[in-house]
Amino acid sequence: LRGNYVTNNCTDLVDQLKRYYLTVIYSLIFILGVVGNISALLIYFFKVRPWKNTTITMIHIAMTDFLYLMSLPFLVKYYSNNDFWTLGDFMCKLVRFIFHLNMYGTIHLLMFVSIFRCIAVIYPLKAPDLQKKRWGLLVIFISWITIGALITPMLTMFSTQTTNDTVTCLDFASLDPQKIQVYNFILTGLGFFIPLLIVLICYIIIVMKLAERPEMPNFRKVKARRFVVLILVVFIICFLPYHVLRIIRISTNYPSYSSCVTNTVQAVYIIIRTFAGINTLFDLLLYTAAGEQFKKAFIPTAASVWHCLFTPRLVQL
Repeated sequence: LRGNYVTNNCTDLVDQLKRYYLTVIYSLIFILGVVGNISALLIYFFKVRPWKNTTITMIHIAMTDFLYLMSLPFLVKYYSNNDFWTLGDFMCKLVRFIFHLNMYGTIHLLMFVSIFRCIAVIYPLKAPDLQKKRWGLLVIFISWITIGALITPMLTMFSTQTTNDTVTCLDFASLDPQKIQVYNFILTGLGFFIPLLIVLICYIIIVMKLAERPEMPNFRKVKARRFVVLILVVFIICFLPYHVLRIIRISTNYPSYSSCVTNTVQAVYIIIRTFAGINTLFDLLLYTAAGEQFKKAFIPTAASVWHCLFTPRLVQL
């Protein structure tokens, strides 16, 4: 009896986290993220000139963030409805796929930004050439080809499942572990850990090269380091916990583990999974750090967008 009680408690915890925690967190990310990303796109399209390599990269990150944010209302509805999916198989595939498109797109684009920053510090005379738009377009092309090759197989994995008249739309880590474990290791290695290592190496090189230039003012050194530091913060806070917990979640989702172990790991994974979604808010800090034009325009633009979207209006008849 005690074993059944503990098992039920573990199951209840997972259900409660999905219904209340995910619903609230995804709703907050949606509201704040929509305001922030609409503001970012408006600034980039209408106020930031000229467009440079970094500008083009940041626009693509903002666009993928916005695409992910548009998928969140469907997940809020799903989890608030006790994991009952009503939107069909195509929308299930699309919503789950968009999350990974956004995450790995952001990871790889930020990796290339770090590489260009590193090259600019090593070869300062080449910095103006590296900021030309053609390099940004090359980064976009390489990134999306790589990401497409990495995550397209997911489209064959996601699908609705029907159990006891309940239709579910499972996230990647909740799929059959025997079918996804090898792919998950490849995806995690190529999609996250290699980019993380590259960003870390870039940061170390930047710090070492700046230390060799005592004539450079400290404020310029801080500015040169700050952007890559923020990228590392996004990687470590938003993406590292998610990928570690995803590996653990898939590895413990076998019948050989007790249901309470599986459910406890799943509960922690559910909490950590939202960290990957919060990257859409952290990205706003990156946009601000990337350029003075954006920094000056962001607060007034965001205030205007908030007023436009959420301020009640009196309708005159």
